[in-house]
Amino acid sequence: MNFETASPAPAARSVSRLTYAHWRALDHALLHDNLTVARQAFANLQEAAPDLAEIATATPHPADSPRRRLLKQLAAALCHGQMAVAQLAFIQFQDAATVDSRHPFQVRASA
Repeated sequence: MNFETASPAPAARSVSRLTYAHWRALDHALLHDNLTVARQAFANLQEAAPDLAEIATATPHPADSPRRRLLKQLAAALCHGQMAVAQLAFIQFQDAATVDSRHPFQVRASA
């Protein structure tokens, strides 16, 4: 079997779809200034993607990548009810993801 061309296992595809759905819910909530729904979507996202939760809750470190800092900023802003800061962090995180040419919601714990 060629592992480079093999499709992900059904469970992995399911988690990716779920993570994407939570990411889109967060995007929609931030777009419509709905802090309660944004917080819930972010909590659901962290539950679906434990690596993301680990990054978002880790103590900031000077060696953190810009994307890690933005993710932590997003989490803190949602926690403190700072919608404008959360919206800006979300936009900047997506812009950084585009530069990285990865999916915007994929952040590896080892990055």
